[in-house]
Amino acid sequence: MEVTATKGQIIKGKPVADQISENLIKEVDELVKEGINPKLAIVRVGARGDDLAYERGALKRCQTIGIETEVVELAEDITQEDYEKTLRSLNENKDVHGILCLRPFPNQLNEEAIKYVISPEKDVDCFSPINSAKIMEG
Repeated sequence: MEVTATKGQIIKGKPVADQISENLIKEVDELVKEGINPKLAIVRVGARGDDLAYERGALKRCQTIGIETEVVELAEDITQEDYEKTLRSLNENKDVHGILCLRPFPNQLNEEAIKYVISPEKDVDCFSPINSAKIMEG
């Protein structure tokens, strides 16, 4: 879907978002017909209010579209090693097709290291440098 605007033109986001949702529902239906049940894992450290609000919105959108979700709740004091172990496990899990890491991370976690652990094929937020580079290249 392409949206063009002239200077001073008001663009309404809801019709665009609705069209994207309709397209995603059709894509999910096609995947299900092929025996693939799309699943998103949301990885959250602790229970910050803003993370919980974002998570609720993501869960609602996924439910509307037909994507199964799994929330992976990790302790606020999780170590770098344990976080990366959890992420590698999700990377290897064939039932999980997408991973969303809620950020910012607590201070003990090194985001620069973690972004190299997430599988680019499952990274839904362009957290991986590989996916960031793909966006920059168009």
